[in-house]
Amino acid sequence: MLVDVVVIGAGPAGSVTAATVAKRGFSVLLIEKDTFPGQTNVCAGGVEQSVVEEFALGGGEGRERGEGRERGEGRGKGGGIVEKEILSHKYYFPWGVEEYETNAATVRRENFDSFLTRSAEDAGAQLLTSAVACGVTRSRRGGGCVRVAVKERGREEEEGREEEGGREEEEGREEEERENI
Repeated sequence: MLVDVVVIGAGPAGSVTAATVAKRGFSVLLIEKDTFPGQTNVCAGGVEQSVVEEFALGGGEGRERGEGRERGEGRGKGGGIVEKEILSHKYYFPWGVEEYETNAATVRRENFDSFLTRSAEDAGAQLLTSAVACGVTRSRRGGGCVRVAVKERGREEEEGREEEGGREEEEGREEEERENI
């Protein structure tokens, strides 16, 4: 399979990158090691309010300091992603308590990651799950092309896909394609 860009990892950075590049007209393959994005992440899911607003996740409407939107009450396209808005942080020290205002939220990472990945797919990126990128090499073609070896869960190692600049290649076609460039 030939694509313009291969993005490895469907976390927030990978999915937003895939969506941005796909929206600009490039073909994109987004590779995720798990069966769905966000399945095994270890990040707590704290985001700035600007992220909630930019991605229309819901939350943030008319809240006073000390109040928060509870789990699953998010509005907008990403309803249910925002767990709670955070409007202040308290730090407890031996000499007392200090409180700082903030404008943040916590999100359910599995929902947040899946939402961002769906946005990338909606923009035209192709998602490949249960797959691990196990090698990147420069193509003999030159010109910035690379080969990405991908092992899909449930397949034998020798059946792993070879992605050329994101595109799967068969050994017999490689020589022919090189001559056509």
